[in-house]
Amino acid sequence: MKIGAKVVRHARYAVFQMAEVAVPKELFEQILRLIDGLRP
Repeated sequence: MKIGAKVVRHARYAVFQMAEVAVPKELFEQILRLIDGLRP
């Protein structure tokens, strides 16, 4: 499954913008865990 998204960086934070699609809760949680794993 492909989901259109991008990360927008501002001075002090990054925003994860997803396209408006119906995403199952479990998939959304997994995406957030993967993103959290990118933090140093």
